[in-house]
Order: sequence, then C-alpha cells, then structure tokens
Amino acid sequence: MLKLNRVIPLVFLSSALALSGCSVRVSNFMEMAETAFAEPEDFVFTERALNDLTFATIYLKTESSPQIAAILNRVSGGDVQPQRNWVSGAREVIVTQQGRIVASSGLNAFPRHISNTHADPLLCFTEKMKGQQALTDCPMQWQREAEFFGHGTLQAQRVSISSTFSVADTTQTYTHPDGTELDVIEVTESGTYAENTLFGPQTFTNTFWLANGRTVKSKQWLSQQHGYASLAEVKPYSGDLN
Repeated sequence: MLKLNRVIPLVFLSSALALSGCSVRVSNFMEMAETAFAEPEDFVFTERALNDLTFATIYLKTESSPQIAAILNRVSGGDVQPQRNWVSGAREVIVTQQGRIVASSGLNAFPRHISNTHADPLLCFTEKMKGQQALTDCPMQWQREAEFFGHGTLQAQRVSISSTFSVADTTQTYTHPDGTELDVIEVTESGTYAENTLFGPQTFTNTFWLANGRTVKSKQWLSQQHGYASLAEVKPYSGDLN
C-alpha cells in the first residue's frame, strides 16, 4: 500500500506559513490534522482550512491509497516547461508537469523519471488555451520512456510508452475544490507500452481536465501496484494564474 501521510506535519506547515508571511492560525491546521488522522479515509480540507490556504496545494489519490494533501515545495522549468515539486507529510516527493506525474522520490512503483517531457502535448494544449487558440493545432502523439523502481527492489525498470491524444469538442462544468465552477476541456490520452511486470496492462487511458491554461484535474495510470492516480488542484500556484 502506498504510504503517504495525508497531511503535512505542523512543524513543516508552520515553516511554510512563516516563509509565505501568511496569518493562518496554527489551530486551523491542528483541527485539520486531527481530522486527517482520525480514520483511514480520504482527506478533505474543512471549509475553514481551505479558505485559509495561502500556498499552492493539491490532492493526490491512488487506487491503493486514500486521498492526501501535498504542498508546493518549488517550481522549475520556467514558462516553457513548467514543473511543480510537491511534498507530502512524509517528505515523499512528486513532480508534475501540467497535471502529469513526471518524476518522484521515495515512492515505489511511481515514475522516477519520464523522458521527452518537453514534447508532451499537454504543454501545447495549455499554451494554446492561454492564447485562445485551437488545441487541435497541437501534436496528438507522444513517445517517451518511464523509469520505475519496483516494490522491494533497487533495480530500475524502463518502459517505452506511446500515446495518442484527443480533445473534446465542447466544454463541461467542473466544480473546483474551492467551490468555483470552471469551464473545462477534457483531453483523453490513449497509451500502449512494451509488456512488463511492473507497469501493468499494455493499454491505459488517461484523462486531463484543462481550464484557463492549466490542468486542474487529472486521472492517470501509474503502475500495477497503484492503478490510477487522481490529482486535483486545491489552491493554484500564483505563477500559473498569469
């Protein structure tokens, strides 16, 4: 089972809050922590805690683990290839690029590294959306390699992956965790890869929901151990709102 803490330790939260200069009361997060650890179920921010958030946050859930919250640790890649480094309560790290998990640290059967990320059509889709241009002008195919560490082994396994993309013709309404209703465009990715024991079945279908030039929600195949992962933006990074 994926061992991700469902909240950030209060010491770490306090440090983050101090660095950001926010005035959130620690008692809010004490309440959040007590709620999160009470039962082995999905963690969801209380309305009070959600309103108090001043740093970027996401929800992460897999088929093998309840939903957790993770906060933004750092950003990289600039405007060309924006990547976001998120940290969980146990200091496990995932790196996302427009809602796709492209790297990780401290997590078995998560992609340790994905190659050719600069060619991911999601980058083009979100950029075209910002410019109010047709997403269908973007490349609709992508090839890369993903590297994984299997459970209980230090031996890396590389998997070659090919996928094609399709873009919905119309928008749909998505209710953001903060209650805002967004018009989103659904992007579907259908993929295949070489047979292997770790990554699971030879085909998968990922879905990404885009709004205002960013990915606000995604569902993507991880591995046989974890199945699909769902990511949802809780508090966007301010740099992604420009």
